[in-house]
Amino acid sequence: PFCMTYLMSENDRLAYLVAAAGFPSTSPACPAIVPLSDDDEPEHPWPFSTVLHTGRAVVVDDLAVRIAAPMPGGSWPEPARCAAVALLVGAWDSKPLGFLVLGINPRRRYDTQYEGFVTQVTDGMVAAIANGHGHDRARSALRNRLDKIASVAPVAIFEMRTTPEGKVFLPYSTPAIAHIYGHTPEELANDVSLAASLNHPEDRKRIAD
Repeated sequence: PFCMTYLMSENDRLAYLVAAAGFPSTSPACPAIVPLSDDDEPEHPWPFSTVLHTGRAVVVDDLAVRIAAPMPGGSWPEPARCAAVALLVGAWDSKPLGFLVLGINPRRRYDTQYEGFVTQVTDGMVAAIANGHGHDRARSALRNRLDKIASVAPVAIFEMRTTPEGKVFLPYSTPAIAHIYGHTPEELANDVSLAASLNHPEDRKRIAD
């Protein structure tokens, strides 16, 4: 019926919403940020602190009391009456990553078989997060290599992008660009008109297209 994914902040004090399905974004069922404190837990719909401390999934069976909003039923006309809140744990270092909230089919009991389904979904989510982190590390390593090359290269290296409105901006440029074009990387990243001025007037339309 519904699903939400929360990831933990770097200091492990907050959980922030990264994806949701089944609820509108303004629903009280999916707050954007949830403090991970026992004192704050009664003020939020999901028992993240309890799940974090115990390491076990918790079934919330009083949704109508916890959340002042209509519960979706997914493919069924009845609203969901309960949800499972599971901990997302890193596969290699067992570090808590966040939480998964899954609405339970209103026409089924939460039994051992359903618990196994939640575990499968959780494992798949952890694998997806690990894959994303791997891509981030690879991008970071590549950027570090590029920075080392750029620090000794006599040319300017920059990444140029165009917004749907046709505005050009430079999210990345090397320090050498200041010696060639007279603008620092920070100035070019914040002022789209300066970035556009790097292109020859005859090339600007072609780049935008």
